[in-house]
Amino acid sequence: MGVETDALASFRFQGGILATIFASWQILLHDNILQVHGDSASLFARWALGPYTDGTPERITEEGRKQIPVSYRNHYVLELEHFRDCICG
Repeated sequence: MGVETDALASFRFQGGILATIFASWQILLHDNILQVHGDSASLFARWALGPYTDGTPERITEEGRKQIPVSYRNHYVLELEHFRDCICG
């Protein structure tokens, strides 16, 4: 593709919490998935990135899966509103 397509970052937070983030544009769009894993639960969301309105995140624990309802807001509008708020003070 001629550009970097993958990114990997590791973070250490107060209290010793570690986080690793991997992102790739090489994954086909129909596989648009966000996964977050913790000690006692995980978060799984399909269609988490982009202008999609039909994805429903799920919290996964030993007890099973539970959908987390979220209201959709256009991320481009949110980005522009944040930029406006930063420059207008």
